[in-house]
Amino acid sequence: MGYAQEEPHLPVTRKGVLGSNGLPSNENSNLPAESLHMLDYWYARDYSVQAELRTIIYSWRKLGS
Repeated sequence: MGYAQEEPHLPVTRKGVLGSNGLPSNENSNLPAESLHMLDYWYARDYSVQAELRTIIYSWRKLGS
């Protein structure tokens, strides 16, 4: 997983297959940039392996599209 958009002020992560919004990185989100920034901020602030695994499991079917 990684950020939903480029975030220069947050800790560096590798480019992920899924963004912090749970969508594949090649899929466009209908959320405004400010909302994506907040999602990325919360992802970095509240990071946990359990939450990341939960998002991956929830988004598993979207990974093949």
